[in-house]
Amino acid sequence: MGRKFAVFLIVCVVGAALALWGWSLVKEQVQPVAEILDQLPADVRVDISAKGVTLSQGEDGKELWKLTAKSAGYDQDSGRANLVEPIIEYTSGDQPVHIVAPNGTVNQSQNTMTLESGVVAHYGSVKITGRRLDYNGTAHQIVISGDALVRRQGLTIEAPKFVFNLKTGEILALDGVRLDAEGGRENAGEEIKQ
Repeated sequence: MGRKFAVFLIVCVVGAALALWGWSLVKEQVQPVAEILDQLPADVRVDISAKGVTLSQGEDGKELWKLTAKSAGYDQDSGRANLVEPIIEYTSGDQPVHIVAPNGTVNQSQNTMTLESGVVAHYGSVKITGRRLDYNGTAHQIVISGDALVRRQGLTIEAPKFVFNLKTGEILALDGVRLDAEGGRENAGEEIKQ
């Protein structure tokens, strides 16, 4: 009986040692996944998650935009990718549009994107900021809203909403526009086009 117990004890110790050794090998692969899940909002159900994500979309054989993000989670039911720290380069027209935000959502099947929590866009010498950005790829336009500002060479335009046409480069300010040209503030009416 003592010999069976000794063999059983040795098997348990060897099994425990193998389990610890196996965990040490797998732990390095599990840790990055846990870090990505910690970065996503708590109410987001994720089917797939990834760190260091790049998405792109093209038209007529040319890349329209390229998006990189620190991490993303994809929900198959909604068809959306939830992004952490997205950076977008839109390359239609004569100058690229560079956009950054703390987080966002992409739905490639609907050709839409929403960025939130403080958006900054650069187009040549123009800087556009706002709380939210909505991209519509079908219309080739970006709408920036929420404390939206356009700054360019001593000129600041405030509006609740700016519509940026990515094909023409035209920026349209809507819904109660205020203009500050080198310190002189004026109410510029309802609509200003660049």
